[in-house]
Amino acid sequence: MGTSAGSLNPVGPATANYFFKTDFYSFDGNTRERFYQVTATTLKCGSPETIFSDVVNIVGGAPPAITVVGATGGGDFIPGAPVALSVTASCAAGQNFTYQWQKDISGTWTSIPGAVYAGLSLGAGEAADAGSYRCIVYNRVDSALGSNPTYNVVSGTAVVNVAPSIEITEQPQGASLSVGENYTMNVAATVSAGTLSYKWQRNTGGGWVDLNAFGATTAWTITNAQLTDAGAYRVVVRNVHPLGTYTLNSAVANITVGTGLVFYVDPTSPSEDGLSWATAYHTLQPAINAAATAGGGEIWVAAATYGENRTENWGGVTGSLVIKDNVALYGGFEGYAGGAGMQEEYRYMRRTVTNVTYIDGSTARGGSPAYHTVVFGRSAASTLNAVLDGFVVMGGNAAGTTGVYHTWRGGGIYNYQSSPTIANCWIYNNTAAVSGGGMANEPGTVAGANARIVNTIF
Repeated sequence: MGTSAGSLNPVGPATANYFFKTDFYSFDGNTRERFYQVTATTLKCGSPETIFSDVVNIVGGAPPAITVVGATGGGDFIPGAPVALSVTASCAAGQNFTYQWQKDISGTWTSIPGAVYAGLSLGAGEAADAGSYRCIVYNRVDSALGSNPTYNVVSGTAVVNVAPSIEITEQPQGASLSVGENYTMNVAATVSAGTLSYKWQRNTGGGWVDLNAFGATTAWTITNAQLTDAGAYRVVVRNVHPLGTYTLNSAVANITVGTGLVFYVDPTSPSEDGLSWATAYHTLQPAINAAATAGGGEIWVAAATYGENRTENWGGVTGSLVIKDNVALYGGFEGYAGGAGMQEEYRYMRRTVTNVTYIDGSTARGGSPAYHTVVFGRSAASTLNAVLDGFVVMGGNAAGTTGVYHTWRGGGIYNYQSSPTIANCWIYNNTAAVSGGGMANEPGTVAGANARIVNTIF
């Protein structure tokens, strides 16, 4: 037996009958064949004589059948829904299957790079995923005399339909308002097919609350702003389409509202009640607490390095500057400066580049670094309507303490389930053992962490 008529080797038993093993096949013009010949030896006049039969040529037939179930997983999808296709293959021999998925692109089946497994995940569905898909399943069964051709079968077709994505072309914008101001937020969105509607929501720390039912309202106006209008705002955009109804959330717009009250911090003032530059608090936390007790207000901070020992408990540890509801901290003032400063009367007079104001956590925890230099949030609530503007935040080290999750994250700022505005800041020289050396945003049980970051360097 052999693979060519000129190269035959002895096989099989020395009997008149031989049952050969059919371990070869042909496929798609790639032919495999075997050649057989029988020799017979006898004695002729006392001497051995061998005679040969004609050579018999056997051409391999069809390979073992592959049974394919699928492709499955097609259907109608809304944007963002997971799309996963699959095939299942079986065969009596071989079964070292390989796969290649294809997509029908303009009438041509085109292989998808890297799609070489029994399953094909398209991830979160989008309009570009719509189309027809199939999978080519390959198999090969080799024999002792050499390799057989790789052969394949093509699966059935899976059709994927995906509704068009909503595109938000104008996001609502947050703002810092004074009590009594009016302000309008706008949203704009498009979709190639379907009917859009809009629902505004607000989160003041207890979760998202609907402000209106779905409708045509693309603008939301705050009239005569009050502290109770502060919070995080967003729009839920809904599309009704024959393939399904689905939504897309806008970006979060943070609205802060100031009371007009101002408290002052300057370590050079001769006395402390926080009501003027000449009587400014010398450190930050007393000013924050005074403003919070008064129902809210702004704190104007003179240029200096504020690295005092901080003893207010937050999350079971001390060392952090704890920001409170309705409090806005602004750095960059010249302030009292020992009586020689300009003692600014309006916030726009501050100069954050010239009058650099540092919040330092490097020794704020009893001589050791604070786990977080600045913190927002409470265990069961958000910090509402808060602003940190015009500071260098430094020296925090979230090195961690056993059993206290937050101490491993957010060396500079730890924002827990709150939506503060952080603007015109430089956050540097802070570290964390796990994540967020500069800042960690951690959602909580009642709200997400949606800080509004403006003109800030990390």
